[in-house]
Amino acid sequence: MKNSTSFLLKLIILIVLVGACIFAANFSQKVTIPEISYVLVLLYGLITFLLYRNIISATKKNPQRFVTAVMGSIIVKLFTSAIIVTVYVVLKQPNRVELALSLFFIYAVFTALLTSQVSKDVRTA
Repeated sequence: MKNSTSFLLKLIILIVLVGACIFAANFSQKVTIPEISYVLVLLYGLITFLLYRNIISATKKNPQRFVTAVMGSIIVKLFTSAIIVTVYVVLKQPNRVELALSLFFIYAVFTALLTSQVSKDVRTA
């Protein structure tokens, strides 16, 4: 349970930092990132937490499932990103490139946190 609480604290800090980065990029007025990016930060935070719990529980049952669970989590996030970008483009919303780039940043940051934390937790268990 301690690992889950530690991960949740890191995740909350990351959500705030990524939101602040998006705000700072919008504040510079050189780039206009769509406001939906803030919602995407929260969505990816929730997905990351749920996937973390799934990976940890799968690994506790059978340690050989670790690689499968991590790769599955990456695929879930990748497909979620593809669906979001596709829907946004099909709806012909403004700032499509900015949304795609911000979504890639969000995806990369949250995937890095998930992978590093899960690897650390599995090694120490």
